[in-house]
Amino acid sequence: MKCGREPGGEKVQELGICPATTFDLTDGYLDGINGGKACAYIFGDFCSESHTGTSRDKKKACAACDFYNEMKYRHRVDFSLQSIIEHIEEKKEDKDKIFHIKEGYIDNK
Repeated sequence: MKCGREPGGEKVQELGICPATTFDLTDGYLDGINGGKACAYIFGDFCSESHTGTSRDKKKACAACDFYNEMKYRHRVDFSLQSIIEHIEEKKEDKDKIFHIKEGYIDNK
């Protein structure tokens, strides 16, 4: 299942390419490419037309997202911020590459 905002996706023309698609710290998480399966936990990634908002706005948008709900159903406890952090720490080759948690989301800036 794809959300449509991946490169070449059906929603790119309307909403642009999702920033999660270039978020390489989460590459391989739940067999996804870059942040593709971690989008709900990546700071600054909004699926709505606004592309901006508060963390509360993002949580509402994700809760209404079919992709998010499918991931949550399929992967249950493995689909969480804590499991993403563990994935990053395990695979991080460049130990100097920094990430931090900002308003409950992963950020690499």
